[in-house]
Amino acid sequence: MNLKQELYLVREWYRAHREFGIKPDWREFKRVRAAYAEKHRHYHTWQHIYECCLFTRKHYGLQPLVVMALFYHDIVYDVTRKDNEELSAQQWIDYATSRGLHRVAYIKMNLIADGIRMTATHKITGIKSLFYDMLNDADMHVFLCPDSHYLEYAQNIWREYRGFGREKYLEGRLAFLNSVDPLTMYYTHQATRMVHHAKANLDLEKTILETDPDRILTAS
Repeated sequence: MNLKQELYLVREWYRAHREFGIKPDWREFKRVRAAYAEKHRHYHTWQHIYECCLFTRKHYGLQPLVVMALFYHDIVYDVTRKDNEELSAQQWIDYATSRGLHRVAYIKMNLIADGIRMTATHKITGIKSLFYDMLNDADMHVFLCPDSHYLEYAQNIWREYRGFGREKYLEGRLAFLNSVDPLTMYYTHQATRMVHHAKANLDLEKTILETDPDRILTAS
């Protein structure tokens, strides 16, 4: 990540805190950044947060609540666990509580926490909210990218899961790809109008994994 991108995230952190009327905690910013630099991460990194925030700004304008949720949504990431999103939401709540937000912005604090939990399944249930729609579509934006960037994503996902072994990964990844419906995975019109890219990328990865998996699985 270059300096311009780093400064962009610094500004987004500042703007998100301004929404709550509090000063940003820069020690917390450094802690969050360090979490996304863990050695086992290849896709769920600080670069992913930058790209999600950039997608949000480009398509939805200033959305500080979405941005704050994005900062924390993958702060806990362990491919062997099933509770990453719950633990990530709890880290957000702990930080928000330490800043007094549980007293002055309780609803916003919990909206963000619920949004982080939503990214576990990307299924939006209950009360419809544009916040959830934007958060989901920003987090899933990689499927809308040009195929060259998408294949880089596919390789990085393999790097994160390669500890499970080639055959188990192939089985699990193909099952996931076959379960995804590009026509229902997005909620905002800004994303749904590009859904043909998602369909093409999903089909491309499935074809590669079925016919020439080394294009992806030999990534070091």
